[in-house]
Amino acid sequence: MKKLVLENGDTKKLLIFVGVILFLVLGSINRIKHLTDPDAGTSDHKVIYVVSSGEGMHLNASLTYMNSSGGTQQENFYGAGPFEIEVHKVSGDFVYISAQLKNEYLDNIHVAILVDGKLLQEASSTGSYSIATASGRVQ
Repeated sequence: MKKLVLENGDTKKLLIFVGVILFLVLGSINRIKHLTDPDAGTSDHKVIYVVSSGEGMHLNASLTYMNSSGGTQQENFYGAGPFEIEVHKVSGDFVYISAQLKNEYLDNIHVAILVDGKLLQEASSTGSYSIATASGRVQ
């Protein structure tokens, strides 16, 4: 049996070769997943972020959420709740909403993420200037 002897500089070449092979294998696995799951990364989903306070209460909050293009967007909302924001995402996309009360008079805030009408995640927080955050991945 012949032994493999690595000479000076061969270790670096071997590591590069192994790295290229891993890159190709992992890329192939991802392509196979998309072939076997035609909805992966392509299906358009309607995502609705909902922000509300106590029943019948006006909402005064600062909102941060993931928009349709994948960027982070901030808005201030003041008015009768609940407040809804609609975005469109594809399967596998990350979704996120965070809302903070902007004064000490309100003490309850609730956020929810609905994907195609189904609840993905929700969160509530109580106390002056409280923050509620929800996130997840579109399936």
